[in-house]
Amino acid sequence: MWVEDLSNGKYKYCERYTDTKGKIRKVSVTLDKNSSRVKNEASRLLYNKIDAKLEKEKQKVEDEQNKIASITFWEVQDLMLSLNLRVTIV
Repeated sequence: MWVEDLSNGKYKYCERYTDTKGKIRKVSVTLDKNSSRVKNEASRLLYNKIDAKLEKEKQKVEDEQNKIASITFWEVQDLMLSLNLRVTIV
């Protein structure tokens, strides 16, 4: 975690994390003071933000996997016919 001084006298606490796709993201929270107590609070807030975002991404991936797992042969056939794909089985 690092701290950035803002022009309005507040402090911006920032942290980087890697999302589920491997991309590096940044989260931040702005607070009024720069004491050790506020740093601990900012750290807690940042890690809660990161956990919430990772959980949301994880849920999205699980929903997509469930959607793929629950698709039937007939739905795939209708999808292929609607896309006008021709498949030859040899």
